[in-house]
Amino acid sequence: MFEEALAITVYIPFDSQPDLSALDLPSLSAVCQTLPKVIDLLERSRPIGCLGHYAAAYELSIGLEGFTPLEGANPTQGEIGQRESVPTLCFKTYAPGGIAQEKVEAFLHALISIHPWEHPAIELHRAQLVRGPADAT
Repeated sequence: MFEEALAITVYIPFDSQPDLSALDLPSLSAVCQTLPKVIDLLERSRPIGCLGHYAAAYELSIGLEGFTPLEGANPTQGEIGQRESVPTLCFKTYAPGGIAQEKVEAFLHALISIHPWEHPAIELHRAQLVRGPADAT
Protein backbone atom coordinates (compact mmCIF):
# COMPACT_ATOMS: atom_id res chain seq x y z
CA MET A 1 0.00 0.00 0.00
CA PHE A 2 2.96 2.34 0.62
CA GLU A 3 5.84 3.26 -1.64
CA GLU A 4 9.15 4.68 -0.43
CA ALA A 5 10.05 7.97 -2.12
CA LEU A 6 12.43 10.91 -1.94
CA ALA A 7 10.64 14.26 -1.76
CA ILE A 8 12.48 17.10 -3.51
CA THR A 9 11.33 20.66 -2.81
CA VAL A 10 12.83 23.85 -4.20
CA TYR A 11 11.81 27.44 -3.54
CA ILE A 12 11.91 29.67 -6.61
CA PRO A 13 11.56 33.48 -6.49
CA PHE A 14 9.19 35.38 -8.74
CA ASP A 15 10.76 37.85 -11.17
CA SER A 16 7.85 40.22 -10.66
CA GLN A 17 4.76 40.40 -8.48
CA PRO A 18 2.40 37.49 -9.25
CA ASP A 19 -1.28 38.05 -10.03
CA LEU A 20 -2.87 35.69 -7.53
CA SER A 21 -6.15 35.75 -9.45
CA ALA A 22 -4.43 34.04 -12.41
CA LEU A 23 -3.00 30.81 -11.03
CA ASP A 24 -2.24 28.87 -14.20
CA LEU A 25 1.06 27.68 -15.62
CA PRO A 26 1.38 30.32 -18.39
CA SER A 27 0.64 33.16 -15.94
CA LEU A 28 3.09 31.85 -13.32
CA SER A 29 5.78 31.23 -15.97
CA ALA A 30 5.42 34.85 -17.13
CA VAL A 31 6.38 36.16 -13.67
CA CYS A 32 8.83 33.36 -12.78
CA GLN A 33 11.18 32.67 -15.68
CA THR A 34 12.96 29.90 -13.75
CA LEU A 35 9.78 27.80 -13.55
CA PRO A 36 9.73 26.57 -17.19
CA LYS A 37 13.42 25.67 -16.87
CA VAL A 38 12.72 23.57 -13.76
CA ILE A 39 9.79 21.82 -15.46
CA ASP A 40 11.95 21.14 -18.54
CA LEU A 41 14.68 19.69 -16.31
CA LEU A 42 12.10 17.49 -14.57
CA GLU A 43 10.80 16.21 -17.92
CA ARG A 44 14.36 15.13 -18.85
CA SER A 45 15.16 13.54 -15.47
CA ARG A 46 13.11 10.35 -15.25
CA PRO A 47 12.52 8.57 -12.94
CA ILE A 48 12.55 11.78 -10.88
CA GLY A 49 9.03 13.16 -11.11
CA CYS A 50 7.40 9.82 -11.92
CA LEU A 51 4.33 8.76 -9.93
CA GLY A 52 2.71 5.56 -11.12
CA HIS A 53 1.92 5.99 -14.82
CA TYR A 54 2.66 9.74 -14.77
CA ALA A 55 5.91 11.55 -15.58
CA ALA A 56 7.04 15.08 -14.66
CA ALA A 57 4.57 15.20 -11.76
CA TYR A 58 4.96 18.20 -9.46
CA GLU A 59 3.07 20.45 -7.08
CA LEU A 60 3.28 24.24 -6.95
CA SER A 61 2.31 26.46 -4.06
CA ILE A 62 2.96 30.10 -3.35
CA GLY A 63 4.86 31.23 -0.28
CA LEU A 64 6.89 34.05 1.18
CA GLU A 65 10.63 33.73 1.90
CA GLY A 66 12.34 35.95 4.42
CA PHE A 67 16.09 36.51 4.83
CA THR A 68 18.78 39.03 5.75
CA PRO A 69 21.84 39.06 3.45
CA LEU A 70 25.05 39.05 5.51
CA GLU A 71 28.44 40.58 4.73
CA GLY A 72 30.01 38.69 1.82
CA ALA A 73 26.65 37.74 0.28
CA ASN A 74 25.77 38.60 -3.30
CA PRO A 75 21.97 38.78 -3.04
CA THR A 76 19.74 38.57 -6.11
CA GLN A 77 17.22 40.62 -4.15
CA GLY A 78 17.72 42.82 -1.12
CA GLU A 79 20.70 44.58 0.41
CA ILE A 80 23.37 43.56 2.91
CA GLY A 81 22.07 43.82 6.47
CA GLN A 82 18.47 44.58 5.44
CA ARG A 83 15.60 42.17 6.11
CA GLU A 84 13.95 41.12 2.84
CA SER A 85 10.74 39.22 2.06
CA VAL A 86 10.03 37.88 -1.42
CA PRO A 87 7.13 35.88 -2.84
CA THR A 88 8.23 32.44 -4.01
CA LEU A 89 6.96 29.34 -5.71
CA CYS A 90 7.35 26.11 -3.80
CA PHE A 91 8.03 23.37 -6.39
CA LYS A 92 7.76 19.81 -5.08
CA THR A 93 8.29 16.49 -6.82
CA TYR A 94 9.24 12.93 -5.91
CA ALA A 95 11.78 10.31 -6.91
CA PRO A 96 11.53 6.56 -6.26
CA GLY A 97 13.00 5.57 -2.91
CA GLY A 98 15.58 3.27 -4.51
CA ILE A 99 16.91 5.83 -7.01
CA ALA A 100 20.69 5.92 -7.43
CA GLN A 101 22.33 8.74 -5.49
CA GLU A 102 24.23 9.80 -8.62
CA LYS A 103 20.94 10.41 -10.46
CA VAL A 104 19.66 12.61 -7.62
CA GLU A 105 22.97 14.48 -7.40
CA ALA A 106 22.97 15.14 -11.17
CA PHE A 107 19.41 16.49 -10.92
CA LEU A 108 20.35 18.71 -7.96
CA HIS A 109 23.46 20.08 -9.71
CA ALA A 110 21.36 20.94 -12.78
CA LEU A 111 18.68 22.50 -10.57
CA ILE A 112 21.25 24.65 -8.77
CA SER A 113 22.73 25.77 -12.10
CA ILE A 114 19.39 27.19 -13.32
CA HIS A 115 18.31 28.68 -9.97
CA PRO A 116 18.82 32.45 -9.66
CA TRP A 117 19.76 32.47 -5.97
CA GLU A 118 23.29 32.34 -4.63
CA HIS A 119 22.18 29.65 -2.13
CA PRO A 120 19.00 27.96 -3.40
CA ALA A 121 16.68 26.59 -0.72
CA ILE A 122 16.31 22.92 -1.68
CA GLU A 123 14.93 20.28 0.68
CA LEU A 124 15.28 16.51 0.44
CA HIS A 125 13.49 14.08 2.72
CA ARG A 126 12.32 10.51 2.72
CA ALA A 127 8.58 10.08 2.28
CA GLN A 128 6.03 7.31 2.06
CA LEU A 129 3.50 7.70 -0.73
CA VAL A 130 0.19 5.87 -0.77
CA ARG A 131 -0.13 3.81 -3.93
CA GLY A 132 -3.15 4.44 -6.09
CA PRO A 133 -5.60 1.70 -7.13
CA ALA A 134 -3.82 1.28 -10.49
CA ASP A 135 -0.56 0.52 -8.64
CA ALA A 136 -2.05 -2.16 -6.36
CA THR A 137 -1.00 -5.69 -7.11
